[in-house]
This record gives sequence, structure tokens and C-alpha cells, in this order.
Amino acid sequence: MRKKSMLLAVLMMAATNLMPCKAQMEELPEMGQFVFKGKIDNVNPEKPGTLSLAVCDIWGNELYDIPLQANGTFTKAIPIRNIQEVYLYIGDTFTLYVCDGDTITLSMDNNRWRETLNISGHTPERDRELKLSVELYWKMRERNLNLNSELRKPLRDYKQSSTDSTLMKQVVEYISDYSHIVEKWEQTHGHLPHKEAFLISAFFGQLYFLAGNADALRTLQYGWNLESALKGVSMKGNIIQTLRPQWLIHTNYRRFIANYCESVQTQSVISFNGNASSNNESFILRAKVGEMVIPNSVIREYALIDNLKTQIRALGYENLQPYIAYLDSTVTTPWIREQMQTIKQENSVWSNGKPAPEFDFVDEDGKHYTLADFKGRFIYLDIWGVSCGPCYQEFKNIPALHEKYNEYKGRIAYVYLCGYYSNKENWLRTAQKHGLTEYNLALPEGYKGIYNIGVFPTYILIDTEGKIVEYNTARPSQLLQEKGNILDKSLKISH
Repeated sequence: MRKKSMLLAVLMMAATNLMPCKAQMEELPEMGQFVFKGKIDNVNPEKPGTLSLAVCDIWGNELYDIPLQANGTFTKAIPIRNIQEVYLYIGDTFTLYVCDGDTITLSMDNNRWRETLNISGHTPERDRELKLSVELYWKMRERNLNLNSELRKPLRDYKQSSTDSTLMKQVVEYISDYSHIVEKWEQTHGHLPHKEAFLISAFFGQLYFLAGNADALRTLQYGWNLESALKGVSMKGNIIQTLRPQWLIHTNYRRFIANYCESVQTQSVISFNGNASSNNESFILRAKVGEMVIPNSVIREYALIDNLKTQIRALGYENLQPYIAYLDSTVTTPWIREQMQTIKQENSVWSNGKPAPEFDFVDEDGKHYTLADFKGRFIYLDIWGVSCGPCYQEFKNIPALHEKYNEYKGRIAYVYLCGYYSNKENWLRTAQKHGLTEYNLALPEGYKGIYNIGVFPTYILIDTEGKIVEYNTARPSQLLQEKGNILDKSLKISH
């Protein structure tokens, strides 16, 4: 109990200590930067390669490839706001808590990275926090992945042990053990100015998978009413009473909030209306219900706009105009309204029948391809990312898809676009492993244009004149199963 109370106490302090000037997140922290530098021994001087990391910003991760010099040195200034998680890709994924103004130095031997990895900061406090990040990776990474896998199982079958006391106990033990490492590290090495960031991440990282499962949350017995928990009162409070807008700076908390708010609103609509259909009327009703059941406007509006991207992908931008107009009239938080306008601007260009945005993709030899190169053929554009499991599952259907439409191969161009890769070698190695044929292309280095979609897989069908037939069109598995699908209709195939 002492570990739990300690963690809860720190989380309560985080509400006032993390971002004192903008406690309600009416505005985002201003963008600053950090410097990432260092040296990697034993790189190939002819092809030294790159280091890759992703900054977890409020509305999505921003990937940065950092070129290595022939001698293995590197340096790059990277934008960041306040304190945010950074995913560092070295053999695996390290999560670092990086602050505006940091100078982070990395050194390692390319041939023995596990034994030689060293990450240090520019002040004693930041150095010990960065080294704590590495320590948590070594001690908790595998356990975290295993627990995540177990927590996903009830999601696949809601009736399957949604109140499994053994599983809930594992969640509590994970968070307690994680917090114990943090506390012991501080006692041994000195003050951790951003200790709450570590604990918030641990706490909500596991609960993300349970956010939509009310039974599991009630069974957890870990407690939601933090103030009551600190007083030793039974932990049965409503989580809505403990929502903290300032914690939205943290990735795991954002993920939890998005799932939790969507679940609360959907279940409330089902109770009121008997169902929660995927249409404008139902979405507007959910938003109105949210005003009653989620009292904090910043939390509520963030969840609505975060979910809007998913709804657009499923139903299409044009089909959601009444709902988007409703949100436009009700969302008031400035930085959330700004994101909504960005979503509208980015998705309006994908309207069916409009000319597809011009593109400039490259193959492994550096040859450039534009829309004009495919004029007269339908383009089936498959935008995928390295380490995207669903992408890999769909790749298995490629041979059958090509076979099904073999007689039309002169009229279809299959374009496989790697929209996210840490370096050229990773892109090509993954493409070769999964047998990508036809046009195997990637975004040019540093590309920031409209095709930098970042949600994988995404499929777009473009007609012979370069106009959009359908954005977020049918996947290969769907094209194989459905008779009279969108591609059949475009080719005017009858079955």
C-alpha cells in the first residue's frame, strides 16, 4: 500500500508542478528544441547510415533521421515542447523523457550496442533522468510488452475475463514495481525534477488497454478518486473526477483519454438511444452527451478531435460534413480548434472526384515518379510503414491480388509507398522480405507534403486521369473477397 500511496501522491503533485503557467492547457507550450549529438564506433565509413528518433507531439509522432558522418559522429537540433517522450530507435525502442533546452549525448559501439550504450544529459539532474530511462528499459521493457499482450486479449473478446483478478493484480504490480524503481533511483542518485512524467507514463500505459472496459476498471481496485485514495478511503471514485488536462502532454495519458472518453460517450448514447450507429446524427449526439458526462472542456474536445481522424478514415471526409460543422461551432479551445482546421484542410483534398495531389516519389535507385508517369492507368496506392503489423498482414494478399487482376495488369499500377522508414536499408529490406513488386517507392528524404499521412496502412485508388476514385479504399483482403468492389466497378468488371 505504501508504494501505491506514494505513486498516487506524486500524480497529484503533477497536476500543479508539471506545467504551472498553463495548468488547464488552454494553450500548448511553445515549441523549443533539444540537441542530440554523439558518436557511434565501428560504422561503415562508406555507408555510415543514420540514427532515427520520433518526438511524440500532441497530435502525432514526428520522425527525424539523423545522418552519421564517416567517423560515426552526429549532431542535430530537434524541435520539442516542454517535456515529451522521444522514441529512440537503436536495435529496439528506448523511451526518453526529453526537455526543451536539453543537450543529449549518445555513445556506443555499433557492434556491441547493448553492452556499450551510454546516454547522458547536460546537467546532473537531466543526466540521472536519462539514465533512469535506460534503466527502466532494461528492467521493464519485456514485462511491459508481455502485459500489453495479455491486456489485449479481453479486448478481442469482451466476455473473456473482463474482470480477471489475476490480470488486474499484474497491472497493479507492474505499476508499483515501476514506481519503486523510480523512487529507489531518486534515493540513490539524487532529485528527479520530472519524476511525475515517469509515473504518469507507467500508470496510464497499462490502463490504455482497459479504457473502454468499465468492468475491468471497476475490478482493478487501484483507485481513480486520487484525493479519496490519499485519505485512505475506499477507491471507488469516478475517473472523470480526476481528469487532468495538463497531463495531455504525455503520450500514454492521451491514448488513455481518447479511448476512455469515446467509451463513456458511446455507452451513454447506447443507454439513452439503444444504439450508437456510425453516422452524423449519432456522432453529434455523442458530442452533446459528452458535454454532460465529461465536465472538463479541454479533455472532452481533445478526445473528440482525436477521434475525428478515425471517423474520417472509416467514413470519408465528405460524408461527415454535418458532424464536422457541428464541431466547428462548439469546439472553443484554441489549440484544439487549430488542429481541427488542419484536419479539415488535409482531408478536403482527398474528396472523391478531385484531382489527386501531385506527388514525387523515389525508387531505390533515386528515380523520381510523378502522377504523369501513370497516366492512362488506375493507381492502387498502398501507403505502408516499417514495423506496421497490419501492413505486413495485407502484404500476404499481394500475389493473389495480382493474380485476380492479371488480365488487367496493363490498366493497373500497383504503387507501394513506404511512408515511414528509419533509413533506406530498412525500407528496402522490409520490401524485399514481403515480396513487394511493381513500383516499390518511398517519400524523398525530408518530405513534409500531403502524402506524409502517417496512418498505416492507407489505400488510395486514383483513376486513369489522375482523379481520386476513393480515399481509404478497400484493402487487398477486401478486394479479394468482395464481388463488385470499387476496383471492379472502376474497371467495369462484371461477375
